[in-house]
Amino acid sequence: MTNKVLGCYQMDDCIFCMIINGEIPSYTIYQDKKTLAFLDINPNTRGHTLVIPKKHAKNIIDMEDTDVEALFRTVKKVVSSMKVSLDLDGLNLVVNQGEVAGQVIHHFHCHIIPRYVDDGINYSSKGYSTSTSKEITPIAMAIHEMVAGLPVTMRTLNKKGVRIEMGKIVDNNYSGPILEMALETNSTIKTTPKSGAYKGIPIVVSTVKDEDGNAVAVIGIVNVTHGLKFK
Repeated sequence: MTNKVLGCYQMDDCIFCMIINGEIPSYTIYQDKKTLAFLDINPNTRGHTLVIPKKHAKNIIDMEDTDVEALFRTVKKVVSSMKVSLDLDGLNLVVNQGEVAGQVIHHFHCHIIPRYVDDGINYSSKGYSTSTSKEITPIAMAIHEMVAGLPVTMRTLNKKGVRIEMGKIVDNNYSGPILEMALETNSTIKTTPKSGAYKGIPIVVSTVKDEDGNAVAVIGIVNVTHGLKFK
């Protein structure tokens, strides 16, 4: 479902569309009619910025040529500003297209990541972050049993996951906006979704972190204080 806001079509359950609409706060670096640049809430380095089109598009192929041109003009403006305002030694421009490439939020975005000598950034992708729904199902099922049969959802950084209810797998290719937000922000989120499988029902979502503190997976359960709604 889409809403037409500010002349741009946007998705109701997209985190970045919510940021564009002001439903989720962000620190804006720059914006114009077609694009928005804002600080990443879970930065790899100081000044880590995301640039997105205001018109929702899952990937660059879905974008109109004029929107692609506008986005990369904004990227150039932000990079030029960074060179003046930050004492950086280099930078990475990163676009993840598709889950296998690490795309978590399905709204096209370009990462501008300032680099500093000895900043410790390593872009290798390995281990748990690429586990499939089949591989994580035993863990999700164990958690499901530990929380007395409350619905459990789980996915990894680069793969969709599983949704379990009443001891059964009801979706083995599952993701959702709150899971994706938790991965993007590497944080625990307590909220009541406005859309999706658990619309209107409080949930708690938390990330699984690697030894460096990076989010590699995420687990969600229905808020235990409201669990009886599923009995």
